[in-house]
Amino acid sequence: MTRGQQATPRSRLLLVGGWSAIVEKALRCADEVVLFHGTPEEIEPVLRTTCRAVETVDTRNENACVSRARTLHQTLPFTAVAAVRDVDCLAAAGIRDALGIAGNSRTAVDLTRNKIAMRQTLAGGPLDTVAWAPAHDRATARLAIDALSAASGQPVIVKPATGRGSLDVRLVSRETAEEVLAGYPETTVAGGLIVERFVDGAEYSVETVSLNGHHHLLGVTEKLNPPRPPYFVEEGHLFPKRLPDLMLTRIRERIFLLLETLGIEHGLCHTEIKIDGEQVHLIETHARPAGDRIWRLMELALGIDPIEISFTALVGRTAALPDEVPAARFAAIGYVSGDGGPVPAIPLADAIREIPGLTESRQLYPAGTIAPPTRDSYSRHAFVILADPCETALRGNLETALSRARVACACSERPVVAEGVGR
Repeated sequence: MTRGQQATPRSRLLLVGGWSAIVEKALRCADEVVLFHGTPEEIEPVLRTTCRAVETVDTRNENACVSRARTLHQTLPFTAVAAVRDVDCLAAAGIRDALGIAGNSRTAVDLTRNKIAMRQTLAGGPLDTVAWAPAHDRATARLAIDALSAASGQPVIVKPATGRGSLDVRLVSRETAEEVLAGYPETTVAGGLIVERFVDGAEYSVETVSLNGHHHLLGVTEKLNPPRPPYFVEEGHLFPKRLPDLMLTRIRERIFLLLETLGIEHGLCHTEIKIDGEQVHLIETHARPAGDRIWRLMELALGIDPIEISFTALVGRTAALPDEVPAARFAAIGYVSGDGGPVPAIPLADAIREIPGLTESRQLYPAGTIAPPTRDSYSRHAFVILADPCETALRGNLETALSRARVACACSERPVVAEGVGR
């Protein structure tokens, strides 16, 4: 659907995929927004009406998106293209290359989507600190597991080269290799598995925004209850993590080098790292805002909207950030996970409404339904978001909220709490 003819806009953003909050941000940044979406009914009707055009197109089908964008570009020329979800990023990058408009290149985005390609690009350089091997069949994967396990004396990590959302990430030993590898579908194995040395140390994520090739560190996110085997499902996040200045400088230098090496010029990036002593190990990166609503934690803590800032710069409007973005408060999200089962009719909002700093909560499975066991990021049962100027108070309030959320999601065996909360 399209709106009536208007005067030629100064900027027109093509947004590939997303959800209502992202469409709202885009509409505030560009004169006009065209939305490509596989299921536009997920977007609120008023937002669909406000967009210049809404096209129903499978955003996982890059060729279809590029073809439709070419056609529209003849009468609705685009200034820039953006995407904020993994499943949409390659289509957006393909459109950027095809039309010659602002956005991240197909090559750069592909390097962030394919873990094998990224490791190959970094091989032999200062960012290549994690032993790894690629595999496109089970026999090769088994050999890699044997070799890396023998070298380190520890199990290794096996994951799909193009995986997301903690799907099919496994800690594998030589003894469990056959069983784990047999569990991967043929298409997943053929698409590539990456076998990596298991890295000791604390796990964090680094949030950055790039404005026309200039990179900014927004902060470091602490993983609450770091993901554990066998499924490595992330259970909570706190932003920002206070780290020594020297370590923050080291992180900034390494992440900016990574972005430059991969060719990232626009938008938010979310990079997973582990810190082992003084060593910063790169695990993987993504050319989009962090998932698990970390983007919302940044808004609450920093008092700015990094996604809007990135959209504004992308369409050629003035947008700037200082080299340092101090946080006025802390924000955290905690998830409830468990073995699954019937969801009771206890409203989550009623159970936690008086928790100080509560910003948002959601029970992810309706009362009366059967919640599945948590095996990945998409099968967690509930979440709560809180903010507070005091980190200690925030952690304590999060523990309380999650203990009550467990009651409202009785299919779960345990609440997710930050390590050290309340101590």
